[in-house]
Order: sequence, then structure tokens, then C-alpha cells
Amino acid sequence: MATSRRVTAECIISALSSHPLELSVLSVSCKPPSCTNKRTLQKQRMTRRLMHSFLVTQKLIKQQVEHYQHLGKAHKGDTMSLIIILQCVRFLPTVSITEKSTMCGIWSCFRAQNIEILRDYLENISARGPDCSALSTLCDGAVTLGFHRLAIISLGERGNQPFQYGEGDRHSFVCSGEIYNWKEICGEIGIDDTELRSDVDVITKLLELTPDDPAQAFSRLDGDWAFISVDEKTGTVTAGRDPLGVRPLFYGMSETGEVVAMSSEVKGLVGMPGVAETRVFPPGTWWRSDVPDRFESYTDIYPAGGERTDVSPWEAAGTVRALLEKAVKKRALHSEIPLAFLCSGGVDSSAIVTIAKDIKPDLVSFSMSYECAGRSLDEYYATLLTACLQIDHTCVKFTKDDIKDAIARVIEVCETHDPQTIRASVPMYLLAKYIRENTPYRVILSGEGADELFGGSSYFSRAPDGEAGRLESVRLLRNLHSFDLLRADRCFAAHGLEIRVPFLDKDLVRYVLRLPHDPTRVTSGQEKELLRNSVADLSA
Repeated sequence: MATSRRVTAECIISALSSHPLELSVLSVSCKPPSCTNKRTLQKQRMTRRLMHSFLVTQKLIKQQVEHYQHLGKAHKGDTMSLIIILQCVRFLPTVSITEKSTMCGIWSCFRAQNIEILRDYLENISARGPDCSALSTLCDGAVTLGFHRLAIISLGERGNQPFQYGEGDRHSFVCSGEIYNWKEICGEIGIDDTELRSDVDVITKLLELTPDDPAQAFSRLDGDWAFISVDEKTGTVTAGRDPLGVRPLFYGMSETGEVVAMSSEVKGLVGMPGVAETRVFPPGTWWRSDVPDRFESYTDIYPAGGERTDVSPWEAAGTVRALLEKAVKKRALHSEIPLAFLCSGGVDSSAIVTIAKDIKPDLVSFSMSYECAGRSLDEYYATLLTACLQIDHTCVKFTKDDIKDAIARVIEVCETHDPQTIRASVPMYLLAKYIRENTPYRVILSGEGADELFGGSSYFSRAPDGEAGRLESVRLLRNLHSFDLLRADRCFAAHGLEIRVPFLDKDLVRYVLRLPHDPTRVTSGQEKELLRNSVADLSA
């Protein structure tokens, strides 16, 4: 089903090639069908908010139309039309009424509000969880907590959130993510792991043990996660996010700078009464409402000063290999539903797939290519590798029309109009769409993070010295949550799939960043030299 944004984008394109844009065109296009069921009433409320936003942005859109109208007439249907879409849709509000089901979403509002209005904003991120949805009012209505679930571990109703914990079940807890070492932590703190309702429930156990110092709890976790916890007795809210920001979390601020809401996606916050600004919840930090102006760091993933590990390059390659194998294994085995792998034919995904073949002999992989471009080198090497490994591999081909048709939806999904991000997101979105519609696989392992960790971009070869290369790698990793990770999360989450990234395993990243030599250095003429050396003896 097309979303209201996609319809609007089509109206804009039509207006570019024929008539000046009129708000009435958008009004007709966004009007929902007449129906009295609950879902439609919710859509109607969201449509009214959309129309209000269109009024606010009408001038900007009309300016863009006037500026690009001659281009639309001169270049109908080709690359220029893609640019026109990007230029026009960039001004549309970030509100979704899509019905697709996707991975877990968490949401909370810390101010008393009309519950039906808040329900609409939680509904805006409903695509993140098909298996269970919940909205709870706490603290005499002062706090509202919401959750949409995609079940991967503990598939039954027992794993439904919010979880209550603590004395008298005074705390309510929602979390999106996975904790890979939950059983080990249970053993360390003397708890039977069968007592837990889900892997992320181990966070509640750790918070109970260290109520005054949550950083101790978070530093023990090995996984990708974002959570919100509410103490119903005191009204205190605690939230945290994994070290590299694999799982998304955003917060909304009032005009006075107070944190008043949180959500897995921006569309769960934009337009909410009392929210004047939205920001990214910083990875590797935690926040508590009794100290509202501070996000405390808990992670040691980045080295302090000149902290280094004294090993040779070849010793480092061996350890990187061992850590990568461990990272792939924990992510491949941590699922009670089918999973698959992406294999583009490059060194990153090829290493993951080859390692995983020993863990899951019946693994399945996917890649993508453009039908009009002929056979690419990526497609050739992906086919060659998977044939040698005897892996069931599918190369999904896209047409120019597939790409053009997906752009408006991808802009909505990724919550950005940045052309470079959208260019990279469209094929990923289409591949995820194919996997969702044609296969049973719901968890996908991918190679994101290898370029940033090992210096995969050609400009690393121009670094003036090793420390400059290392610092650039750290900079890229610190910002990855706003680019590649966010893109991967959004594109796969839009189709009910969870993405996992072994190269961003915290133990692997911590080790590589502490090597005595630059992990991004190039001496053999090929980028990602350390990674290549670490997997050089892998054989198909």
C-alpha cells in the first residue's frame, strides 16, 4: 500500500511536468478512504497532522517547483527526474502511516498528554514490531511507555514488553536489541537464565544490582541495544544505547531544553505537543531524568591517549581473525527464527560468509545488481564465491523503474533527503523488500563497518602518518550511527528484518583501535590490508 508521502511525491512530479503546484492537489491525494474502523480513524488523525505540515511547507515546495519546472519538462523520466524528486520531497514532513511490520521499536513521553494523541505518535513507529504492541501510562499519567515487538528470542507471550522488575514491580522497561552474552552474565551474577523473559531482560537484573551506577551494568553488555526504564515510585526515567549506536534512539526536547520524549525513530517525535526539537541519543551513553542535562559515557571502546597493545602485524592479523570468527558466530547462533547473509563479493561480506559456512552449513546469501548495467564484478565474485562454498545464493536484479518507484518511500523510511544517503539506500531497501516478500528470513548479517574500521576508502592512503589514519577511523566510527548504520537499520526495518553487523563487535573494534600500528595502513597496494591478512588463509 502506498503511503501518503509517496502519493504526494507523485503529485509533485506530475506538477513539475504540467501544472503549478496547488495545495488542493496534495489535499485530495492525502485524503483517506471513508471507513469507521479504529485503524482508519488513526490514519485520519495522522492525515490531519500531515495537512497542517503541508500548509507550513507550501511556500518552500512551490519555490522548488518553480525553480525546477523547466527541468521537469526537459528531462522527463530520466536521471533528472530523480534529482527533482530529491529536491522536492526533502521538504515533506516526517510522518508515516505505513502498515508494514518491522523490528522492535521503543517510545516514551515524559509529560502528561492526551492518551489518544500519544497513541498516534507511537503508531507512527508501529512498522518496527509486528508481534506485539503495548502502550502503558505510568506515574499517574505523567509518563507513557510504548513498545512494538519483533520476536527473535523467547518467541512466546512471556517475552512481550514492557517488563516489570524490582521491588513490587516498581520499574517498567522496554528495549530494542540483542544481548549476546546474556547467559554468561546470568552465570556471573548467580541467576538461572531460564528465569529471564528474554535476552534483554538481563539488563533489568544488572540495573537492580547497580541502581546508583548504571554504567557498571552497561559496560558488561555485549550486544546491540537501546532501552528506556521508568521507576514508577520516583518517576525517574533511565535510558541507554549501545557503544556504536547499532540500535537507533532519538529524544525530543521542549523549548526550554528539557528532554520530554524518546523514540526509535524521529517520526515518533516530530509534531508531538511539547517537542520543539529532536536529537540523536549519543551512542555509548546513558541518561537519567534526575540529572537531565547530562549524557554520561560508559564505554571504553575508544582508546584513551596513547593506549596501545604491543603486538606485531601478523599477531594482530591472527587475533583479528579470531575475534571476527567469534563475532560472526555469536550473531549467527543468536536467533530462534531463520537468518541469512548478504554477500556482495567484496572482502568484507565474503569473509563473513566464508566464516559462517562452518557455523551454519546450510546458510543462504543474497546480493543485488542493476538489470540495465550488465554483469558487474561484484555479481561475478559473489556468484563465484558462493558456488565454491556450495551456498544457496540469490542475486536480485533491479530495473531503473524499480529504483525510481522506490525513492519517495526510501526518503520517508530513512528520514533524510541527503542525496548520497538515498542513492545508497534505494538498492538496500529493494533487496530487503525482496527478502521479506519471497523468503522466510528475518535476521540478516551484513558487512557494515569494515571500511571505517580497517580503512576501506581510497583516501586513507593519503594520510600523512599512521596516527592520522587511526584518528580518521575513530572519527568515522563515532559518526557511523548517523549514516551507514542508520541506513541499514531503516532499509531492513522497513520490511520486518533485523540487520546484524559483525565488524562492529565491540571486542573487535576495541582491539583494532589499540594496535601499535595504524590498522588502516596500506603497504601492499590494497586497502583494508589488516583485514585481508587476517582472512588470507580462508578457503572456499
